[in-house]
Amino acid sequence: SGILLHIMRSDVGDPVHNIRVIMPDQSGGASYVNNHEAQPFNPIALEDLRMYDNLRFMDWCFAYNSRISSWSDWPTKQTCGPARGFGFSGFANAYEWMCLLGNALHRNIWINLPYLATNDEFMRNMARVVHQTLAPGRKVYVEYANEIWNTAEWYLPQMIYLNSMAGGWGVSGWEQAQAYVSGRLFKAFRDEFGAERDRVVNVLCGFNLDPGLTQTLLDDITNAGVNPTGVTADAFATAPYIYGNS
Repeated sequence: SGILLHIMRSDVGDPVHNIRVIMPDQSGGASYVNNHEAQPFNPIALEDLRMYDNLRFMDWCFAYNSRISSWSDWPTKQTCGPARGFGFSGFANAYEWMCLLGNALHRNIWINLPYLATNDEFMRNMARVVHQTLAPGRKVYVEYANEIWNTAEWYLPQMIYLNSMAGGWGVSGWEQAQAYVSGRLFKAFRDEFGAERDRVVNVLCGFNLDPGLTQTLLDDITNAGVNPTGVTADAFATAPYIYGNS
């Protein structure tokens, strides 16, 4: 499903490089090809997305089972292999593309930190890229992972990871570990955006059917012993989801 390119022969001294796949102009002309740097998105897709006020990039962020923990391994705009399909079967995508799509539509964006990327370097670089790329006036919703409470499927290992890391972070259980990581992520964005911090919306994820868990997570994120950054959540996000075919 997609485009498959086989390189049959290449010169080791000057290998095939800088491959670009560009959609032709719908009218049959060359204006889109010539303008793809300034406007890289499919105009039809832009029109389809224009009805939404906030674009959530959970799958592009590979929030479910990304194996990436280091910023040096995270894709850039020049990386081959953009996101496709569901997050647990696709590829991570560059945060720059998410910002640029939001810019093209004049919309806010909602991004996720991959669950293994709990180091300060990744968080700081993520915040820096978004601050430098997202247009002024646009907001960014920031969330750590997704559905951390969910262990029903093999592709949702976040809870297992947090339980294994909690003791080393000086907290107890995955709920406190979620608050600990979320607080550090929120602080990274607050520090980067500085005077523009009102453009950042800190999102804590929970479960719609468990109000007890909601209270636990909200208590943890405001507990200085669990979240010493003092930066708490602005929004609480839950399932259920609304699907286009239901």
